[in-house]
Amino acid sequence: MNAIMLFFHLLAVITVVGGVHFLAVVALPWSKKGGGSEEALKGLRRGFRNIIWIGLVLLVASGAHLLFSTGVMHGEHAGLLVAKILLALVVIAISLALSLPYPPLASLQAKPWTLMRINLLLALIVIALGAYLSASHLPPKP
Repeated sequence: MNAIMLFFHLLAVITVVGGVHFLAVVALPWSKKGGGSEEALKGLRRGFRNIIWIGLVLLVASGAHLLFSTGVMHGEHAGLLVAKILLALVVIAISLALSLPYPPLASLQAKPWTLMRINLLLALIVIALGAYLSASHLPPKP
């Protein structure tokens, strides 16, 4: 079961971070260079929203399963795991702030690109922490 959950966890990471990365690194520069209108870019962002939210739900569910089924919270790298989880929660909070129709957040949502880039950087740090934590469980070389 853990192998299946790990597959879904990695699939969700690729989907969510890849989608945000595409928007921030490909779509935004393309739009700024005159490749498309602001309205087209907003439409692209709306199209990715559902995919990214499904990925986030899958990410949280699979991450929670892996956290509680593997016992890694009691290992030597528990502090790094807590940091990874807290950063992931910040990434989710920024995603919520950028996509939920909540009037007090309208000013942030009007110009989301800076927050999207910050979110991408934080997500890459979470991925790096996850890679380090995964590698720390590998057996040593003979």
